[in-house]
Amino acid sequence: MSREEVARQLEWSTSTLFRIETGRSRPRPGNVRILLELYGVTGTERDGLIQLTWEARQPGWRHSLRDVLPNPYEVYIGLEAGAASVRNFEPVVVPGLLQTADYAREIFTNRPIELDPDEVECLLEARLARQKILAREDRPRLWAVIDEAVIHRVVGGPEVMRGQLRHLVESAQQGKTTIQVVPAHTPGPPARSSSWTSLSPPTPPWCTSRL
Repeated sequence: MSREEVARQLEWSTSTLFRIETGRSRPRPGNVRILLELYGVTGTERDGLIQLTWEARQPGWRHSLRDVLPNPYEVYIGLEAGAASVRNFEPVVVPGLLQTADYAREIFTNRPIELDPDEVECLLEARLARQKILAREDRPRLWAVIDEAVIHRVVGGPEVMRGQLRHLVESAQQGKTTIQVVPAHTPGPPARSSSWTSLSPPTPPWCTSRL
């Protein structure tokens, strides 16, 4: 069905449907239910989509920090929280999901753009809140690759680094966490000078049931 046909049958405006389809507005569960009935979606797939709609409308911890977090970063945090796996390469610092509070505070305090103490603490709060996804029962699988220079680079002094390295060891012993260190003598492409992250979305339950 075309957008115009759907809007006519539901007696909606085409602009309302356009905003839902393009993600420009957050649909209400009732509207999603009506759409699914029109499209003939039933069973587990229908229930899963309605549940996702309810979850998307719940304000998370990011809501209280939205004035501090840059919009692209806030979007990324949301995607990360819903990912099934996170793959991360860092050539300079410990990955954010694996940083201790002391290590992260030093990173935020010594950024090129100077921040006041309150801004540092807000960013630290966001960093620690992000890490809670690793404590969930449905936590994502984390595969972190760091350059050897990261574990030699002293951030915040010996005590901070000692705590950070201990935390890396403990994290590597958890299920669904893999930490690898690229030796300094390993030849590599220029990409090793840049960090990157890859997020994989979860497979919806209705897709699994069809396999």
